[in-house]
Amino acid sequence: MAMTQMNVRIDEQLRLEGNAALESIGISPAQMVRAVWSYAARNKNNPLKLEHDLKFLEEDKPLSEEVQRRLELIAEGQKIVADFYKEMGITPGEIDPLPYDELKELAYRERWESRGLL
Repeated sequence: MAMTQMNVRIDEQLRLEGNAALESIGISPAQMVRAVWSYAARNKNNPLKLEHDLKFLEEDKPLSEEVQRRLELIAEGQKIVADFYKEMGITPGEIDPLPYDELKELAYRERWESRGLL
């Protein structure tokens, strides 16, 4: 694959802050540029989505009241679950959910036993 070099002018402070943010998640500026270009290439046949997503990235608006309300409800729900676990003496790591097929089999077995079929 042929490689090409891109030169971009960007505010120095923005570059420094962006580099620090990318470094904190282990991504180089070049990797980020490649990721954005890959995203654009994957969505080349959907220009409305591409335009919407890129405009969303440029916006630095506070969350709407509805989004903020929903996030608060999620946090409240998480607190309710955490309080319940604490009250019941359960640490979250102790719960190992069953795969769907096993859970379904257990439910059928309980139903059959309650009807005297097992």
